[in-house]
Amino acid sequence: MINPRQLRDLVEPIAATVYFAQESKEAYEKLGLTFIPGYFCSRSACLGKLPGEVVAAIFGSFNPEIVASAVKTGWDITEPSILLEARLQSATAAIKRIISSQSMTLQSDKIEEAARILKNAAYSVSVDGRPLFAALRSLPWPDDPIGALFRGCDLVRERRGDTHVSAWVAGGLEAVEILILTELWYGVPSGSFTYTRGWSQTDIQDASTKLIEKGFISDDGSLTDSGREMRDSIEDATDRAEQSLVDEIGERENILVGLLEKVSSAIIDSGEAGMYRQTLQRPAGAS
Repeated sequence: MINPRQLRDLVEPIAATVYFAQESKEAYEKLGLTFIPGYFCSRSACLGKLPGEVVAAIFGSFNPEIVASAVKTGWDITEPSILLEARLQSATAAIKRIISSQSMTLQSDKIEEAARILKNAAYSVSVDGRPLFAALRSLPWPDDPIGALFRGCDLVRERRGDTHVSAWVAGGLEAVEILILTELWYGVPSGSFTYTRGWSQTDIQDASTKLIEKGFISDDGSLTDSGREMRDSIEDATDRAEQSLVDEIGERENILVGLLEKVSSAIIDSGEAGMYRQTLQRPAGAS
């Protein structure tokens, strides 16, 4: 049976397409939004016009100064309902284009069935402590089969994201600390996640000092056994909390997994998954 982490890996490329696709970039630009306000406002639009500080708290790992500025810019220009429609339509168009470009043929009824499985699972589990998941679930269900598949994957992604934030907060960690631990845990270069979330070198140095004091990283910046255990425990706690959603999929797993594998592989093979990776810049004058 598929486990929660495997489900995450299958839905991630599909749900995250909206953040990197040319269609999304162009849709937001038509509304007067550059990438960063477009990202924060489109992702949080299901919550309404929340202050950026609240959006930062829900998203979990971003520098609140960056988020507050971006959200204010976005909501000075457009409205949540407009951006939600642009987000859904651009994601749908991008996924369709990528599938077509990879010479894939997917039966509409199979896509509809996979989307329905995700919907039924997502609507059968608790929203407790998961604000972004709850807000996303409150939206009307898309009519287009590909749009519905995107929404189903986005629901799984955001539910796990809400859960993950709760897990590392419960572990006594702060945003920059979890980012540093995750970079070391994945074995990626320092700053791979932290800089893209708008944190400065000073922020990283201060958080690293705290992690050394907690015994999670060594003086040379490497992950200690305690640090690895902590990061493992956070992911394990996230998995446990997401098991209920996997359980709701149940015997329909084979139908769902087969289609998700095809669509996710097409998106990964397209090479577009990181086309708009961008380092967030701190406000002028900030340390």
